[in-house]
Amino acid sequence: MADTSEQSETYSSILQTHHTQNYYDIEEVKPVFILESDLFGSNKPSRDQFLTHLELYKIIDATVCPASHLRGLQRVRGLWRIYLDSETDRESLIISGISIRNKLIQVYTRNPRITQNEYPEIIKVRVKNIPCSAEDGQIERCLEFNGCDIFKIYRERLRVDGLVTNCQTGDRIAIVAPLIKPLPRTLFIGKYKALVLHQGQDNHTGHYEISCSKCLQKGHKYAQCPNDWVCRQCHKEGHRQAECDSPLSEVDETHDQNSDGDEAGVDNQEPQSKSVPQREENAVSQISIAPLDKNQTSTNINTSDDSEKAKKTQQQKIL
Repeated sequence: MADTSEQSETYSSILQTHHTQNYYDIEEVKPVFILESDLFGSNKPSRDQFLTHLELYKIIDATVCPASHLRGLQRVRGLWRIYLDSETDRESLIISGISIRNKLIQVYTRNPRITQNEYPEIIKVRVKNIPCSAEDGQIERCLEFNGCDIFKIYRERLRVDGLVTNCQTGDRIAIVAPLIKPLPRTLFIGKYKALVLHQGQDNHTGHYEISCSKCLQKGHKYAQCPNDWVCRQCHKEGHRQAECDSPLSEVDETHDQNSDGDEAGVDNQEPQSKSVPQREENAVSQISIAPLDKNQTSTNINTSDDSEKAKKTQQQKIL
């Protein structure tokens, strides 16, 4: 006859006697998500093609991490939640992805079906143009000095084909509390000039106008320019300033002609006053009188005649 004490032993008592870990507490590490639509597409699979708990369990055990590190698998209407026991296993699964039935499936860090902000009381601040070799502590101190209450700061990683890689982009992401006033777009962090971006920040688009460095026109940038190059020296199309063959003298003359034409156009647009034609008449009268001064010519002729007469009288006396 079997011992009744062994039959009355419960599951909780077995866990306590074997000193196993309490697996009910699985909220320490956030879950990752996969979608069955990434595996089957828009077509609904048949019953024999369903993805089961056992199949996903064996795949994770064989390719991602040991099955003992798996804390939970939950399926809700085609959405799978995968719970792991450490951040290391979670990050490795996010980076490497998971291959199911010879197809690489994207792993989501948050629920892809929820598009609204789950945490409305936090703001994500992006810090750019800081080298990867710089310490994050400098950025954290600078943000705190500008009134940020930082919850967490981390480095962004490059995502390729929906999968996160180990390659860093250089951007730092800071999770902060709601700000009293927006942060400036540029901050000096150590010896570097950082670009700071967050939602609700002033963009200052009304203070300056975008100009193109290629065609020298306003309203677009070089990357979106459909026009040809315009020289900054001679202002002609078809070449750059480094390839310009025109000498500086010709450029100055063309610039002076353009400036004279602009001044003439401005003069034509101005209303003529009464004093202007009077000055012109006086100038014309002075110019017309100047060549008609006959007194000087007559005196010159008289002096020449007197000198000839004096010479003749001297010759007669000698004779």
